[in-house]
Amino acid sequence: MIESKRGGWKSRKWLGPLVALTVAILFVPAALFAQGEPYTYSVDLLGSIGGSPDLQGNRFGNAGFEAGFSMVTQPETLLGVRVGHLGLGGSKGFDGLSSAGLDYLTVGGEYRFAESYFDSGLFLGLGAYRLSGTLASGRSDNQTQLGLTLGSTGDFPINRSLSILVQISAHYANFHQTQFFAMAQGGVAYHF
Repeated sequence: MIESKRGGWKSRKWLGPLVALTVAILFVPAALFAQGEPYTYSVDLLGSIGGSPDLQGNRFGNAGFEAGFSMVTQPETLLGVRVGHLGLGGSKGFDGLSSAGLDYLTVGGEYRFAESYFDSGLFLGLGAYRLSGTLASGRSDNQTQLGLTLGSTGDFPINRSLSILVQISAHYANFHQTQFFAMAQGGVAYHF
């Protein structure tokens, strides 16, 4: 790998082709691959409740949010990016941290099944996770790990463009004492 420094920024030889590939994947007209689907792109905003089964106490009463973008790549198949935050523990703390939170970004595939009045789906993806908070000593603690996500969705159409989206998801990231997280989410999706 060839590296060069210019103006304090590191540039790598493979960065340009990686950016070009990412742009091509996201902006190539997916309609060419998704003939017969009523929409090509979808954005959603969900409220979350969840936590970790690895800990004692109020494990799943934590609130958060998730925003997502997906693109139909083939009939009944989507490529999706999800970004979210889950506040953890509140004033009680979480895994030795106060004011703790889990931030994540996942990329994965989803397969949809057309039911009589809604679509159900299963998704699997890779993610980047950050667990952050404040230690008892007052020092900040941030842990970042790669991980996996697995989940199920239900998409209930209101009209051609809007739907109610619900999902449950499980996440794995190898933090010091906590590895598993689970969430239930609900909100709206806009299809175009």
